[in-house]
Amino acid sequence: MSDERYRRLRFLFKVDYIEPNDDNPRFDDDGLWLPRDDGIFDRHSSTGWLQRTPENVTRVRNPGDGDFAVCSLLYRSATSYFFAIPADCTKPPAQRAEQRWRRIRFDDDESQNLSVATFYGTSVTLAGRGSRDWVPELLPDSYNASHSSDVPFTHLTGDLALIVALIASSCPRERDASCLIETMQRCFRPPRWVRHRSDPQRIDRHGVVVTIRLDPEAGDMRESKVDLQKFQRGDYGALLKATDSPNL
Repeated sequence: MSDERYRRLRFLFKVDYIEPNDDNPRFDDDGLWLPRDDGIFDRHSSTGWLQRTPENVTRVRNPGDGDFAVCSLLYRSATSYFFAIPADCTKPPAQRAEQRWRRIRFDDDESQNLSVATFYGTSVTLAGRGSRDWVPELLPDSYNASHSSDVPFTHLTGDLALIVALIASSCPRERDASCLIETMQRCFRPPRWVRHRSDPQRIDRHGVVVTIRLDPEAGDMRESKVDLQKFQRGDYGALLKATDSPNL
């Protein structure tokens, strides 16, 4: 894919920092915490609306309306897993369209050696090993495939709100809007992830709600929506390539 295609990757986004109000916590058969589908989640702070362009990340005064994508993401430290739903979990349960929390998943596009991060994919791990460029910063080592592969390293794309949520969870300082803006500007450089070389500050049961909207400065809004959808599906290839892959 040409660099010109990546210049179409522009959007508005907002990150709200959350944690569950666990008066009645839920646990699985192994005694491990699980987010409740009908749970109440508290919003602690927010970045406010931001614009992401290939050149910069800046604040936005008028984000308009109409969400392109929404994701709620929570982290469980005991297993280094993320749980997600494609909805805003801070809204009342009745407004979440009966979404159920589940581990983030991936579809495997074998023709491109591409892992597509989604909510309903076929696998709970990447198609191969994640690139050393973005594992363990963007995803913990627990998401590496345990099986051997002819192509050891996989590229990554996926649901845009989910990708931004993972970026927010990769920050060295949790719940720090300035740190997130810096990470989005410096590290998220499609098709590359530029390592910040710091340990992500992932805290058990903490998470984010990410909302994505179309950028009104992108030009034709219908074309912009189609472009973002193609990035999500992998039609445009990887958002983040594995520079350690022999097939790159």
